[in-house]
Amino acid sequence: KEVLGRSTLKCWTGQQHGYRPSRDDTVKDQIYHLSKDRGDQGGSQYLELRSHVSLDKIDQFDGRRYRSDDSLQWLKRFIYEMKGTRMPQDSWCEPFSLSLGRTAKSWYRQLPRKTQTRWNLLSEAFLDYYCSQFDQSARTRYYPAKRKDKETICDFLTRLNVYARTAKIQYERGGADAADHVEQFLLNCGDDDIMDMLYPLQLNDIHRVEQIINKKILGEKRNKQRDRLGEAGMKCAEMTGGTIDAEMTNATAAETTSEMYAEKTVEVIDAEKRVGFDG
Repeated sequence: KEVLGRSTLKCWTGQQHGYRPSRDDTVKDQIYHLSKDRGDQGGSQYLELRSHVSLDKIDQFDGRRYRSDDSLQWLKRFIYEMKGTRMPQDSWCEPFSLSLGRTAKSWYRQLPRKTQTRWNLLSEAFLDYYCSQFDQSARTRYYPAKRKDKETICDFLTRLNVYARTAKIQYERGGADAADHVEQFLLNCGDDDIMDMLYPLQLNDIHRVEQIINKKILGEKRNKQRDRLGEAGMKCAEMTGGTIDAEMTNATAAETTSEMYAEKTVEVIDAEKRVGFDG
């Protein structure tokens, strides 16, 4: 891969006094300050090493959407690497584009030329497209969450639990929050059988709900396997029964022929004896 120019890598020997995000900062605020902050103020001591930084140190971004955490971590890692080069921010745009996978490159090519060459615009466009989940508050994601098409019920349960933890809902400690969490799951799981089976029980333990669902799924799998084995056994019996019937028919025919031949033989012998006596 292409090699970037001379860079300064820092081996820190003291505490870094750079930007520290506050609880009220948005993701865009964090990326803005992270890009601006040089981290070499406030008396930090470091050893400067001159080196060439290769793009091999930056993992290629695959461009998968709806994975906001992974996308944000990749962007932060990219910023850390670029800050070590001491290149102007707008010069980061070219190595950024070279670090994108095929899917992400398609997104990048659709951006305006100005956005492609200005780091503040490019990083903001990246956050808008790949880290959009951070724009929603945790509870805003939790309450409207419903089971998606082709999403298994267990996957939906796991996703809802993650949303609940992020929203600081204490569903694992029992009480009203736990009961409400179970109800939230049952109302949005999209499975009427599960709803009819569990809702009347008024459970307040989502882990108990998960155990019951797993047992139900396991039981259904076993029943299907038993049915398949039963059908296979019936087909085998039919095939075997037909062969046995044919063999019995052939054996009966052979026995009948043999008996008839024996009777004829006896009749011939008796006739010869009578001729002999008459002569």
